[in-house]
Amino acid sequence: MSLEFNWVLPTSGDGHGRFEAAERNGLAAFRYERREAEPEYLVQVAQAAEWAGFNAAILPGGPAFDDGWLTAAALAQSTTSLKFLVDVEPGIELPAYTAQKVATLQTFTANRLLLRLAQPAPAAQYAGYGDFEPAVSRQQRSAEFLRVLREVWSGPGRDFNGEHYHVRQGGLTTPLEVQPGIYLDAVAVADEALLAPHAGVYVFTNETPEDVAQAVARLRKIDRPSGTPLRFGLRAQITARASESDAQSRARSLQSTGPLTEVTKTGTRPTHAIHLVGSYAQVAATLRAYADAGVTSFALSAPPHLEEAFRTGENILPLLH
Repeated sequence: MSLEFNWVLPTSGDGHGRFEAAERNGLAAFRYERREAEPEYLVQVAQAAEWAGFNAAILPGGPAFDDGWLTAAALAQSTTSLKFLVDVEPGIELPAYTAQKVATLQTFTANRLLLRLAQPAPAAQYAGYGDFEPAVSRQQRSAEFLRVLREVWSGPGRDFNGEHYHVRQGGLTTPLEVQPGIYLDAVAVADEALLAPHAGVYVFTNETPEDVAQAVARLRKIDRPSGTPLRFGLRAQITARASESDAQSRARSLQSTGPLTEVTKTGTRPTHAIHLVGSYAQVAATLRAYADAGVTSFALSAPPHLEEAFRTGENILPLLH
């Protein structure tokens, strides 16, 4: 199976400088010195990602970031083939309404929308949106949300009676011709058997290739209502240069106030996503090791995301296609 590469869009800020802990709407977010997420800059990053050969731009969700849905709608007008991966938030809006938004964006973007189930967040974030669902039941709610999405996409006359959602004679006026792929981060999953059957791509965040291979073998045994095989992804930050020493130096310049704890060519294991550091060939070889373990979708990021999109597209992606 061919490999897919997606690129993070820095909708909370970007730049050459070191990580900074910043707050937006009272919640912490990682930001970069010098560059704000101005519309003109985000257009440049999206166009760079498209030129570099990336499949999609990833639009993180949450109050620390610009709204992914509106950003995707705007940037779609300045790109032609780049897809947009946006978060769905079961605690913020009803699934039938989300399904309608999806159908509209699919029409206006020529079917370039992808979805990701939002990652777990601090209680303050849920409360800030008016969502007070107990943490123990959010997984069940998310599974129902994804089931309702697919029901509504199937056309009119749909009924659904669940624990969290009820739909009576709902559904799109006509079935959605191209349903967007649904991505699910492993960090969002407490019960694999509950959520994995409803996702299209299961994304690992800080596992080794050996860990991934074992998880892939386990997850492939889960029954899926669609009958389609589950795909697997990896989210990673990369720091790559022509030589390993240059990459190490660059990684250390980003590390001072950031989440990394150790810089190695084989990667670190921080809280959010693995960090791969090395020469272009070394980083490509590590990504290939994940591909050999079963990963076919890679969610990559590197600051500043404009220049690094070009660098990655020119020096790493050709080694993997």
